[in-house]
Amino acid sequence: MISPVRQIDWVDCVWPKHLKESQTESTNVIDEMMYPKVQKYCLMSVKGCYTDFHVDFGGTSVWYHILKGSKIFWLIPPTERNLQLYEHWVLSGKQADVFFGDTVEKCGRVTLTSGNTFFIPTGWIHAVYTPLDSLVFGGNFLHSFGIDKQLKTAQVEDTTHVPQKFRYPFFTEMLWYVLERYVHCLLGRSHLDEGGGGEPEPVKSGSNKHTHLTPQELHGLKAIVMFLHSLPTNKKNVPELIRDPIALIQDVRTVVEQHRYDNPEFAVTGKSILRSLDDSDRDQIRGGRMPLAKNCGNRSSTPMLSGATKQKHSSRGEGGKVGNGGHQSGTGPRRRRTRCKKCEACQRSDCGDCSFCHDMVKFGGSGRAKQTCIMRQCLQVSILCIVNALLCN
Repeated sequence: MISPVRQIDWVDCVWPKHLKESQTESTNVIDEMMYPKVQKYCLMSVKGCYTDFHVDFGGTSVWYHILKGSKIFWLIPPTERNLQLYEHWVLSGKQADVFFGDTVEKCGRVTLTSGNTFFIPTGWIHAVYTPLDSLVFGGNFLHSFGIDKQLKTAQVEDTTHVPQKFRYPFFTEMLWYVLERYVHCLLGRSHLDEGGGGEPEPVKSGSNKHTHLTPQELHGLKAIVMFLHSLPTNKKNVPELIRDPIALIQDVRTVVEQHRYDNPEFAVTGKSILRSLDDSDRDQIRGGRMPLAKNCGNRSSTPMLSGATKQKHSSRGEGGKVGNGGHQSGTGPRRRRTRCKKCEACQRSDCGDCSFCHDMVKFGGSGRAKQTCIMRQCLQVSILCIVNALLCN
């Protein structure tokens, strides 16, 4: 991945490292996802393909590299007026009749060719045409310098009824981890429970110099708190790793109060406050010299996501395989998503036409994919917790 992206991407800077390192499933099956797997894509497009105007999920920014072929982008800035027009256009059901670029004041066009690298900022409305067979590498990322527009895009997704499976995975959980990370870095207090017990140690810093936040970060932290506060209780999705969300919010208020008069010029240092692991740390983790999580005698060592998402514990053995027995050190509860059995999708029958149905044994397939019919993917998944005994079977 491109280095500047890695330095600010919340997946690398905010999401708990041991969860990302525990990922073993190579596909994007949400039931097996340990972190938002949206950082790297390989896009293969044939000549004549067209993707109509849209905003990437969660208002993510995009990096885009053309290895072969060509792409033409139409780009519209995410102003309040343009987003309102976009909502109206989507809800009108007339996308096939109206070219959205004709309805706004300004619509830019960019042509990319082989070797070009392109960035799409947070929340920009765009369409893509493929004039030549193309092979493209790209990825999506959330960051601290576009929080307001990221949250606005999430609200637009609600308004336009975007299905959950087409949204940024674990978007709300990520917001909680962002708040925790800022508190951790600026106040030296950790609100993550990684099974170690006791009070967390303060962050050690080589300097007592005041750290200045950018206006985007300061306003963004306040916007996150307001966004989470506005959600109904069943959609707040507090990760299980967050010990005390109320105390965390109080600390965020302290951060905002301490930094309300920060100088924007002093905030420009070239270094992110939310620093990701450096290369040596990454090598140590991959080599098994750094623990992914602390073990605890009477509880899971990796409580990870909220009750509205899935939780899956793994212990790394030889070859990085997931431990599946009680004899593995650090093995905890295995939590999987389960159907609500009440929503419209759960009530449907298998369509028999989609690629997942064609793979099913009952339709003559091999059964390798082991995925639900695309028409029956639950819209309100919950958690089924299966506790494995550690000392006996």
